[in-house]
Amino acid sequence: MAEHEAKREPYLHTYFISTPYYDEIREAQTLIVYASRGCGKSAHRIMVARDCRPYNPSSTTLGVEYTSFGNLAEWVKNGRPLTAGDHIRLILDRATLTLVETLANDVNLAKCLSGKGLQRLRWFWDTFCPVAQDQVWFTDQLHAATGAIPVYDWRAFDQAYAGRQLTVLFESQAQQWKPAGRFWLALADAPPAAIDENSRSPLFLWQSFMRLVRQAGLTDACILIDEVDERPPLTDNPDFMADFLAPLLADLDIMEADDTAFKLFLPADLQTELHRRPGVRIDRLPTRSIVWNDESLAELLRQRLVVFSDTRVSDFEELCEPDCGALLHTNLIKTASEVPRNLIELCDSLIVTHARRQAAQPTEPVRPLLTWQEWETIQSDWKAGMQSSVITGVPLLRFDKATGRIRVGARESVLTGRLLELFSVLYDNAGEVVENEDLIDIFDGDSALRRVLSRLRDLIEPKGADEPIYLATVRGRGVQLNHVAKR
Repeated sequence: MAEHEAKREPYLHTYFISTPYYDEIREAQTLIVYASRGCGKSAHRIMVARDCRPYNPSSTTLGVEYTSFGNLAEWVKNGRPLTAGDHIRLILDRATLTLVETLANDVNLAKCLSGKGLQRLRWFWDTFCPVAQDQVWFTDQLHAATGAIPVYDWRAFDQAYAGRQLTVLFESQAQQWKPAGRFWLALADAPPAAIDENSRSPLFLWQSFMRLVRQAGLTDACILIDEVDERPPLTDNPDFMADFLAPLLADLDIMEADDTAFKLFLPADLQTELHRRPGVRIDRLPTRSIVWNDESLAELLRQRLVVFSDTRVSDFEELCEPDCGALLHTNLIKTASEVPRNLIELCDSLIVTHARRQAAQPTEPVRPLLTWQEWETIQSDWKAGMQSSVITGVPLLRFDKATGRIRVGARESVLTGRLLELFSVLYDNAGEVVENEDLIDIFDGDSALRRVLSRLRDLIEPKGADEPIYLATVRGRGVQLNHVAKR
């Protein structure tokens, strides 16, 4: 979801708003970055990646995006313990592919890595990149790199590929190819120079790979770890996520390896669980949080308007009818609740509603500007939870019925007595309205219910009882518990 939302924005770099710690996030240092859902973890990761190779040809940093995890998530679910080596093997898969792409795109770097270096790269390629064994995939890369479609028959290709004779097979054609095509041939023909089996510790493997990176003319690598909360069965399960990451984070030799920066973009409610994992030295791993406020959301909106209007519009009020522009803008920002993805979804919904209203009234005079009535429709749906993409900028609420323990982000309490009784009823009906009459019957009167409900809100609401997020009062009906982690 986060990856899709960030990547569907092709102009992200043009309106990306630097959050307070963005400069630190970009620096060559290991850092854990926490953010609530919808607050830009993937957007920040993509922006950092775009500053590195292979995207930025002027960079000397190799940017390795570690966002899919093979079978490791299932191993955690099934109780199989992970090691740092399990992570390093997958990271080496991504890193080798990224380095190969970088070298194919830059002939000067490719020239630096020849002879023994190219043979060692071929060993990493064979050992850690399953896709490299797929000849169809390889020919796709060759086609893309050459700028032309090489002419060959499959039988001859198979024989040349197996015998490391592709350069000979394409000798007459390769002179007209782009340098990238010739690099792919050289890599395919290179005999692998293996690392001694007795020296294949995760740290040694990574150090050996980094020697190739430096030999190619780059200075360092940045490992960008993201989407841990997007991969089942890790999704909405901080315990699994912490078990998944802890072996890597606990290996300080790897986390503090020379010329390597690990950037972890993690959900805010994972912070507490990582603190509980033995061996994870949080004091040795700097952390920052991505936070937004109304001012930064307003700047994000302004930047998006400038980009998508080709600089013709920079003020949201220009899109609104004169009598409601300022108020609509204020309400839009407030309703987004300091969550940029909320703001984007609200704006999209507002524009769609406006367009549909115009299309549904073809005989009425055209009203090109946004109206207060259209905003009220969107705001009403949003607050009622009818917007399927609604996101809160606060952690999911987690509850253990057996112990009465309740956790919201880093805050934890144990419920007893009437508090536990009320919360258990609401938890069993999470996402649904529990009618006032039913609750009053349980608590022997309205005043007793109000007292217990007020105490419960004081415990769990991040902004206090006056601004409920989790325990919503549905006027005239009852109480609804929202934003509960999957049970």
